[in-house]
Amino acid sequence: MPRKLIPIVLLVVVAGAAAWWFLGRARPERHFTGFVEGEERLVRSEVAARVLEVPFAEGDAVPPPSAGTSTSRTRTSSPRRSASS
Repeated sequence: MPRKLIPIVLLVVVAGAAAWWFLGRARPERHFTGFVEGEERLVRSEVAARVLEVPFAEGDAVPPPSAGTSTSRTRTSSPRRSASS
């Protein structure tokens, strides 16, 4: 019985070593080429005002307007009329 078991054990060890070598080796980083397309958006104020502060930098993710955030803090020429957009 042990002589019949030796080829099976040997086959399992070789298969395990092959799987360990194949799955454990470092893979080179993949590179893709192509074009990135996007849409240009125009953002403008509905009120003429001076921009005092812009809390976001270029490339930052800006939350949607429903989150209660403002994209800028402005001051109009009239103190009664100010807007945040």
